[in-house]
Amino acid sequence: MADRAARFTGQVALVTGASSGIGRAVATRLAEEGADLVLAAHPRDEAALEEAAASLRTLGRRVEWEVGEQADRATAPRLVERALTEVGRLDVVIANAGFSYFEELLDAPDEHWRDMVDVNLSGTYWLLNEAAGAMAKRGGGSMVVTASTAAFMGEELQVHYNAAKAGLIGLTRSLAVALARFGIRVNAVAPGWVATPLSAGKLETPYWERSSLLIPMRRAARPEEVASAFAFLASQEASFVTGATLVVDGGQTAGFAYAREELD
Repeated sequence: MADRAARFTGQVALVTGASSGIGRAVATRLAEEGADLVLAAHPRDEAALEEAAASLRTLGRRVEWEVGEQADRATAPRLVERALTEVGRLDVVIANAGFSYFEELLDAPDEHWRDMVDVNLSGTYWLLNEAAGAMAKRGGGSMVVTASTAAFMGEELQVHYNAAKAGLIGLTRSLAVALARFGIRVNAVAPGWVATPLSAGKLETPYWERSSLLIPMRRAARPEEVASAFAFLASQEASFVTGATLVVDGGQTAGFAYAREELD
């Protein structure tokens, strides 16, 4: 921690999906760089969220936490109010909460489509819209959305997820334009494969073995590597960056990489 600039000293960051994986890695990085935090996660992850908060407090930061359903419209104002009343301000929002189904399109029930839109897209919109009101009153802030390389390609087992993530990139661009006059920057990070608890099962399947051949770096990202992208976009080092999507995928969307071992 001593080797990193304290880019977030005196700031308060709200991080959703913070109980594990990318969200927890981002929260840790922001805390290491000086931020106080409000962490949020789904009620099923309450124990892990409480443990994450306790761990981050050992860094000497103020850390509050709250559980809530992102698909519930009432969750967003509650989280923003928690930051304002309990910690005193809101400078950074990391809209990371989300999930996916991995299933055949023709077997997917209609409610799974609604889940993808309600949680990944609508829930993110409600959070950022609510936070924007608070940030505008105090002169600005920074928002970073977790998109995905799934937004740029079709995948037969994640049709609804890919559509929702593509929507997040459109949302990021539109909010960046709409909120620039208030001093609020809005950007997105689009990770590819990341070694998280959510993806652990997939990383042990033939599907991953085939997918890894399309990644020039031939591995999944570590959550800490993705967190670095979030920290950059949230910080003043990216003060003239808004409406952008930073891809962190080991080169997967850059182009096709031949599996050399199969060419020999």
